[in-house]
Amino acid sequence: MRDVLYSGKVYALHAQVALFDAEDANSYPQWKTGTEDAVLGPKGVAVATASDTEVEVTVYKGKRASDEILCISGEIQVGDQGLVVGNIVSGDFAQLAWPPGQTSVDVYTNGRGQEVTRVVFVVESLE
Repeated sequence: MRDVLYSGKVYALHAQVALFDAEDANSYPQWKTGTEDAVLGPKGVAVATASDTEVEVTVYKGKRASDEILCISGEIQVGDQGLVVGNIVSGDFAQLAWPPGQTSVDVYTNGRGQEVTRVVFVVESLE
């Protein structure tokens, strides 16, 4: 059984939503060209979405089989304050309790780039 850590709609200002370390002010991953489907940094992941609209976002704990598209997969380092999910610029985000340490992240979407209206983050502690 999967645990849902977050489920809701996020206003995706500048066509992106993210999941990143709440403790480090520099944890938001940086886009290289702005045309990527997603970017993964050492402490977070950001996903391109439809622009300036609400996007459905879910964060699951544990492994998940999905019919959606695997957009990006990797690992991030999480500090003592957990995770942030959402869009910081629009102010539409939530802080999630999560243990510190290395965390695997799989990101699924219902499309690519500007057509994305649903993002699923699947996290699992590697500690």
